Amino acid sequence: MNLPTLPGNNLYAFVAILGMLLVASGVYYPYVQMQQRISDIYELDAQAKKIELTINQMINNNVSTDSMVSFKTSIIDFMKDKNKFDAKKQQAGLSVLGGLISVLVGIVMFLFGVIRWYSKVQKPEDISRLKSIGS
Repeated sequence: MNLPTLPGNNLYAFVAILGMLLVASGVYYPYVQMQQRISDIYELDAQAKKIELTINQMINNNVSTDSMVSFKTSIIDFMKDKNKFDAKKQQAGLSVLGGLISVLVGIVMFLFGVIRWYSKVQKPEDISRLKSIGS
């Protein structure tokens, strides 16, 4: 019974390409996470400015109970959003760590694939071609 052999050329090329994909995803995913956190910061800043404006209006004018209730709900919403942001900030830190690990593993896989491909596939082909040219 003949067992099939693995095609070495394709296997090493696959490992090298997979390594490149890991490097690309390790760079892209944390970048997207950071962009989302920056967007969240702008939203929180806008809410904080709205609360500050409401406080200034309350100081300058007579304060009604309706405006106090509205102000209280806006502060509660702001605090909920801030707590969500803090949780997302921790997740973003983990995504950066995961991205760094992905980049390192991808570089190792890429180098392994390229080096093994060269030593197992390309170098013997070069030697056989040189021999065929020389004879």
